[in-house]
Amino acid sequence: MGKILFFFTLLAFLFIPPAWSADISGTWTFTMKNAQNKDESVDLLIKAAGENLTVTTSSHPALKNLVGSGTLKGDAVAISVKTIDEHNIEFIFTGKVEGNKITGTRELKLGAPPAGRTPMPAYEGEISNTFKAEKK
Repeated sequence: MGKILFFFTLLAFLFIPPAWSADISGTWTFTMKNAQNKDESVDLLIKAAGENLTVTTSSHPALKNLVGSGTLKGDAVAISVKTIDEHNIEFIFTGKVEGNKITGTRELKLGAPPAGRTPMPAYEGEISNTFKAEKK
């Protein structure tokens, strides 16, 4: 009897998705500081397939062409989104999912502008590298 119980317990762990993984699929409003150190928000549509994430957006006028990917391992999330236009910007979000909220840090990478375009100005002063997100 003990072997049968062990066998079914093992099957449950192998074939049932872990209950501790967050349900991250959906639209999330990410809020962070912009170059003027003011809150700015962008909606990201996140689709989860196991631990793998795909990310798109169309809610922000300047960042309407963001696409990206990421991973979700338990409550730890890592997302990288890049513009697919001439702005050549990448955002890297690393955080923790707690219910319908995500908090963490953001890294911003500015790529080289297209030929003939002026580079984006450097930030002046300190800007917070934290973000918060809430599921809609």
